[in-house]
Amino acid sequence: MKKEEIEYLRELKKRDLTILTFQPYGHRFVVHKNTQNKISHDIVGKGKKLTEFLDHIQDEPGNVHLYVDNFHANKQIFIPEEFRKLADTEREEMDQYAEKAEFPENKD
Repeated sequence: MKKEEIEYLRELKKRDLTILTFQPYGHRFVVHKNTQNKISHDIVGKGKKLTEFLDHIQDEPGNVHLYVDNFHANKQIFIPEEFRKLADTEREEMDQYAEKAEFPENKD
């Protein structure tokens, strides 16, 4: 990893953000540090086929819809004022996803 990339990650971490990449598709997003856990809660815990989260990337902040069946992602771009409101709400909600979701136990 290049020095600039490490510094960028450090700056994101100060804001409780990180980079999330979906392989092998190359989707790359700047997300809240608990977003990966939220996605697993939606998919594993709730059985959803669609999950959504905010992309905090500076140039095109927006709301991402991720379709589970094919990992296709659509993104709605927001103007800064709209995005700030959503980000404030997200920050409050993301604490519930501090832990990763586990597969439910098979109860026969």
